[in-house]
Amino acid sequence: GRFGIKSLVQNISVLLAQLIEANLPKLRERVETELRSCINSLSQLPPLPQVDNPMTSILLMITEFLREIDRASVGDMHKTLAQACRERYTGLRDDILATCPQFRPRKPDDDDDDNIYDIAAVRQLIKDCTGWELPKFIPYEVVTTLIELFLQGWESPTEACFEDIYGEFSSFIDRLADDHFGNYRNLKQFVSTHTRAELEKTKNESEKAVRKLLSIEENKPFFSQRTDFENDQDKRMRDYHSIFYPYYQNYNDVREELYVMATVRTYFQYAYERFSDSMLRMVEHDLVQSLKDRLEVTLLDNVMQFRHRGGEGHLLAEDPNIARARKELTIRRDRLIEIRSRLEEFSMP
Repeated sequence: GRFGIKSLVQNISVLLAQLIEANLPKLRERVETELRSCINSLSQLPPLPQVDNPMTSILLMITEFLREIDRASVGDMHKTLAQACRERYTGLRDDILATCPQFRPRKPDDDDDDNIYDIAAVRQLIKDCTGWELPKFIPYEVVTTLIELFLQGWESPTEACFEDIYGEFSSFIDRLADDHFGNYRNLKQFVSTHTRAELEKTKNESEKAVRKLLSIEENKPFFSQRTDFENDQDKRMRDYHSIFYPYYQNYNDVREELYVMATVRTYFQYAYERFSDSMLRMVEHDLVQSLKDRLEVTLLDNVMQFRHRGGEGHLLAEDPNIARARKELTIRRDRLIEIRSRLEEFSMP
C-alpha cells in the first residue's frame, strides 16, 4: 500500500507541474493586466499633499484661486461666465423693453392689453388729470402717470435677473474652488465656508443697490439732461402724426395727445437704456468684481489664525476616501509585483 500512495503522489505532482507550466503564460498575462490596471488607478489619484512647507502651499493655492476670480470677473479668463451674464443682461433688457407703452391710433375692442393706449385713452387721461389749469395746458401729471405705469413692470424682471446673475456667479465660484482645492477636503471646506459668507454679504449689499437703482427710476422727478431730448420728442411727434394721419387728419384735433405720447415714448427710451446699462455695470462692480478683494482679506486673515494655532497641516490633510483608496491600491500593487516575481522564478529552468 505504501508504494502505491507514493507513486500516486509522484504522478499527481508531475500532473500539477505540467498543468501549472501549461497555464503560466495565461497567469503571467493576467497578472500583468491586473498590475497595469492597478498602477493606472494609482496614477489617477491626486498627488500626495506636500507637507514640507504647508503654509507656502496653502498661500500659493489661495493666491492662484483669487487670481482666477479676478481675471474671470473682467472677462480675461473663464469667458463662459461673462458670456452667460451677458446673455442674462440681454434678457433683462428685452424684458424692460417689453414694458414700453404702445401708442396706437385706435385700440381694438377685443384687445385687453393694458399697455396699449390709443388717442381716446390718452384724451381721457388728460381730462382726468385736469383741474384749474389754463386752457390748452396739459397737466404734467398726465406724463408722470404713464411713466409710473410702465415703471411698475420693471421690478420683477430686475429681481429675477439679479438672482440669476448671483446664481451663475456663485456656481462658478463653487466650481473654481473645487478645481483648486478638491484634493484637500479640509482646505476646500475652509475656503468654501468663507467664500459662501462673503458671497452672501456681497449679495445683500448688491441687492440693496439694485433696489436703490429701481427707486431712483421709480421716484420723481422724472427728468433727463439729454440735450437731444427735444429733437427726439419732435421726431416722435412727426412719426406719430404720419401714422395716425389716416385716422385723424386734422393735426390740431390730436396735438395734445400726440405730444403726451411722444414725450412718454422718448422718456421711456432714455430711461430704458440708462437703467439697462446701469444695472449691468452696478451688479458687475458690486457683486462680481468686488468679491476678489473682500475674499483675499478674509481668507488670508483666517489662514494666519490657523497658522498661529499650528493647524495649517490639518488643512492639507488628504481626503480620507482618497487615502483609503491609495492604501488599498498600493497593497494590491505590491502583491501583484510579488506574484509576478514568483511566476518568473517558477518558469526559470
